[in-house]
Amino acid sequence: MSQAPVPYCVLLKDWKAEPKPVDLAQAVASVRKAPVQDFLARARRAHGVVDTDLPQDQAVALVGALGAKGLPAVSLPGALLEEAPAPRPCPALTLGAAGLTLPADGAAPLAWERLALVAAAAVKDRQRKVVKTQEGPDLKEQAVRIGLSLATGIPLGFGGRKEVEKVVETSELLYYVDLVFDEPRLRLRVEAQDFDFSCLGARMGPAAAPNFRRLLEELVQRAPKALQGAATRALLASRPLAPLAFDDLSDLDRECRWLCTLKALSA
Repeated sequence: MSQAPVPYCVLLKDWKAEPKPVDLAQAVASVRKAPVQDFLARARRAHGVVDTDLPQDQAVALVGALGAKGLPAVSLPGALLEEAPAPRPCPALTLGAAGLTLPADGAAPLAWERLALVAAAAVKDRQRKVVKTQEGPDLKEQAVRIGLSLATGIPLGFGGRKEVEKVVETSELLYYVDLVFDEPRLRLRVEAQDFDFSCLGARMGPAAAPNFRRLLEELVQRAPKALQGAATRALLASRPLAPLAFDDLSDLDRECRWLCTLKALSA
């Protein structure tokens, strides 16, 4: 029996690359022989992993198509796409000279030189809730009552207030950063909204978002060889985050897989 062909994936080679989604979509469309529009949504959330489950010849062709757009890429069997460790919640940490310490563990510091990547994300959290309010008659109802009063000579007033249910939608940006160590194999996830920023010492301020950026500054300064995710670089440079398309935490997971694979390929 003939064996099934090995599926390949195509990754961007430069962890600092910030390609336009349309360029990725055009390259994929040229290889898969399909309309560009079919791939725009996926390209927007590629996060370094341009395409997967390709025959080897198509993967090689896609690497060439990306290279023609100035985007160096690499193809490899899909089985070699690294699985990042499952994220471990990190509500507090200590920044020491030798490394990062988890106060709850009492273990030795995690050495800065073993920090492989610092990958941040800002995810918009949308919430909908039903609220009840008291409202009086609207302008149309008031006009009708005034007209009837003028026609009949009987003052009708504007009536009482009534209870109305409304759906209110709110949203806020939630900040995360994954810290992946290659020894021990570990991924820590900091959630800004539930994190103790006292590790910043005198740099700590009252608001979570500025503190989160200060934490990123401390981390990349202490671990300069660590790969930085797109949102990490954007936050440090005070650039807009919206174009980076972190719609949910699966996007952060995808970026971590990409960066972990690049790290493994360079080892």
